[in-house]
Amino acid sequence: MASATIAHDLVVEQHPAASVPVWWRRGHSYVFMAVAIGEIALTWGVVRLIENAYNLAAGWEQIASSAMIGFLFAQCFLLGLWAALGGLGTIPRWLAVGAVAALGGLAITFEFITPQWQEFLYQGPEIAALAALTATGFAVLLLPLRRLAGWRVDFDAAYHPSTGRRRGQLVLMDFAAMFCAVALPLTLGRVLIELMGESGAAELGVFIPVFVGIALLSAAPVAHAVLARRRAWLWVGLCLAWLVLVCLVQSILTASFPDLDLFGGGTSGREILGTTFAFHLGVALAVALPLGVLRLFGLQLIAVK
Repeated sequence: MASATIAHDLVVEQHPAASVPVWWRRGHSYVFMAVAIGEIALTWGVVRLIENAYNLAAGWEQIASSAMIGFLFAQCFLLGLWAALGGLGTIPRWLAVGAVAALGGLAITFEFITPQWQEFLYQGPEIAALAALTATGFAVLLLPLRRLAGWRVDFDAAYHPSTGRRRGQLVLMDFAAMFCAVALPLTLGRVLIELMGESGAAELGVFIPVFVGIALLSAAPVAHAVLARRRAWLWVGLCLAWLVLVCLVQSILTASFPDLDLFGGGTSGREILGTTFAFHLGVALAVALPLGVLRLFGLQLIAVK
């Protein structure tokens, strides 16, 4: 009996994930699913609210539209964050992310177009593929952190035992995984070319990378500040300072080079500053709120050695 107990303890020590209940026996799994469903509903609600805001004062329409664009790109960032650094196995994780992205895209389609089934069936796949393309684009940018920094975003560190290698070490399978990850958005891009035509896809080929890069400047620091395990208030303060700096720099560049005006904020410095702050504020709030709720149930940034 004693030898059996010692052997069991050694197995648990070497494979700590074996002693942790599977995901369907943990309460945070259902909270996570509820938050995902709530985010889809919230995406539809935000688009509906902005699209039906007819009584906004002059100048506030662009600010509201900028905040909505930031919110939508932040939703794609959250999906990309989970695809790149989240728990579960690779295949179920990416399938879940793709399903949520498609449902969110269909919800937006239902609100943007008139409720005619012909238009919905025609434009629905386009926007769903566009949402999946944006989410996988964020995932590709964040995926190197999974091996190089050993970062994971999960509820329990016991699900991620040590890999036995130092951080920053890459093997052949890591490169293979990266190539597969890059191939997915490229494939979705090709699908969009077939659905939208070369001219429409060419415009998105410029639009999506630019907004992904700008949204990443706000979304990534906010996610790190919310999920940091130590000195959270310090990270939050640094994040706020960084957001103000990003907004000021982008506003100055936009005022100096009008071609960089991505939000149609106008010619005055106040209008440009307003739309820029609205975009980054929309990104920051859309990232901070769901991650903050999940943080209450144990979600954190885990470093695996």
